[in-house]
Amino acid sequence: MSKKSGLEKKLVKNAEYWLRLADKVYHYRCDLLNEKQFNSLQKTTHKLEQLTNQQSIETKNIQQAIDNIKKVLSTCAGSFYPRSSWAENVETFFVVAILAIGIRTFFFQPFKIPTNSMYPTFNGMTYEIYHDEDAKLNKTSQIGRWILFGAKYYEVKASVSGELLLPLFSQGEIGDSYGYFKNERIKRRQWEGARSPKRKYTIYLGKVATSLTVPADFSLYKVLHERFAPETDSVVDWLTRRNNNQGIIYESGIPLLKTGVFFEKGDIVLAFDILTGDALFVDRFSYNFIQPDIGDPFVFRTRNINELTRMNGGVPDDKYYIKRLVGRGSDELEIKESVLFRNGLPIEGVSAFTKNANREDEYEGYTNVRRLSKGSIELIPPDHFYAMGDNSDESSDSRYFGYVPEAEVVGKAIFIYYPFSKNWGLTK
Repeated sequence: MSKKSGLEKKLVKNAEYWLRLADKVYHYRCDLLNEKQFNSLQKTTHKLEQLTNQQSIETKNIQQAIDNIKKVLSTCAGSFYPRSSWAENVETFFVVAILAIGIRTFFFQPFKIPTNSMYPTFNGMTYEIYHDEDAKLNKTSQIGRWILFGAKYYEVKASVSGELLLPLFSQGEIGDSYGYFKNERIKRRQWEGARSPKRKYTIYLGKVATSLTVPADFSLYKVLHERFAPETDSVVDWLTRRNNNQGIIYESGIPLLKTGVFFEKGDIVLAFDILTGDALFVDRFSYNFIQPDIGDPFVFRTRNINELTRMNGGVPDDKYYIKRLVGRGSDELEIKESVLFRNGLPIEGVSAFTKNANREDEYEGYTNVRRLSKGSIELIPPDHFYAMGDNSDESSDSRYFGYVPEAEVVGKAIFIYYPFSKNWGLTK
């Protein structure tokens, strides 16, 4: 008896499938059916519905009704019949894709932070250095760190014995060179498509060169400074001390920094992880109904920011930036000794403002540069916003490129979904 009941349920489920398909054909193709096809489709559909709704299931009659619908569909269903699993999967894919695009366009857009202009609130690419070979992680640990933190391991080994020498840019070359140590941006080949750009650095052991390639937005000079001159306050301090002590030599016109650190062939010169930047969701919906608040971590497009276009050689610099909203139209801004003032009072609204003012934790305070140099006051025009990074000393923001047009605001950062670091969760 239980076996018969199971067969009945399976037959009814199959009948419901053919009824749904017949209904879809009716709605998609009713204007293409002739009168005979139209009447046959209605008649066979109605018959099968009656049989499946009866209390007493007559399996033979239901199967016959299903066969009748199949015959009708074979003459009038077009591409809907015969129905293959491949076609169903394609349709499902397109439905899911359309839903995903709709959600991304109107509600929640994923966004990846490449730089550390908002550190420590949000992480761009950060690093962890291994100071000796024994501290190097095994393969299993590396895979685990890659899954949890997006960590990728980098290593440079000594091919010969000798002193580590680091090539430097000349004074006139520094510009937009990503630090003082000589490097070159590697252009993407046409077949590489949207792959992330890279930056290549060269180091020397004696006169033998070794290259290291890292993501273009990664600050390798910080790794070199922390690894080989932790006793100095900054890269500039390191270079100044070495230069004063005859620590910079020239080979073929290239200045080389003598580190005073020697390696034997086979030694690990440099080993570190690059951890991926925070990936977060941006709420694109709310700002359609409410004004952005002071203190919001907001995302905006740069395509219509005139100063960035000028800096990019007259070509619109169409990127997405994430910064802290610190001012709206008619606000006046000024920086005094690490404190950001809005309309004559220390700015308030989020903890990042207070921590920067007090230089708490890893917040180092707001710095006077460019449009907000010492003694300068910015008056923000109507329908514009002022954007600044929490890591003020390393943020290219409105102090450099000016105001953000209201029309270019994309939305508010609301949730960090990867990596699974201390920043994971709701934004602040």
